[in-house]
Amino acid sequence: MPANRATEQTFPRRVLSASGADVVLAPTPCSAASARRIVVAMVRDDRELADRGQLLISEAVTNVIAHTDSDSVRVFLSVDDCSGSLLCGVFDTCTHVPHLSVASQDTLAPAGEAIKIAESGRGLTLINGLSDAWGFARASDGKWLWFSLLPSHDQQSETATHHTHP
Repeated sequence: MPANRATEQTFPRRVLSASGADVVLAPTPCSAASARRIVVAMVRDDRELADRGQLLISEAVTNVIAHTDSDSVRVFLSVDDCSGSLLCGVFDTCTHVPHLSVASQDTLAPAGEAIKIAESGRGLTLINGLSDAWGFARASDGKWLWFSLLPSHDQQSETATHHTHP
């Protein structure tokens, strides 16, 4: 696994104005489930992409709820029409930037050992390990945590075929 692929950059305004879902959720555990449902609705034709997207958006939303005092969680999701990639952004009003601890940069523990480690603190490790890219962007009133996911290989082929032969 790479040491830390997170990069700080501006969350592009053009992305926020693109078609997609842009919702504000209450900072409650139910919000993670709401975000997962939106992911599934947006990528329903690619089960593998939907599964990864649900897991990672759930981790990102849960991190906001557990580790910040934000009074809301803004979730932005967009699917690129050409590539089929999914971009997810989660905004909170905390100014602390996300980072992986040295210990969490190791590979994930086998299932039998995971219970011995901890029940929390693995969200960014999952995002780092399962996303195709991720990072954060500071804003004057908080920050965006974002990640992108490429579609499964089968879906990429179908997308390319679809766009090649109108």
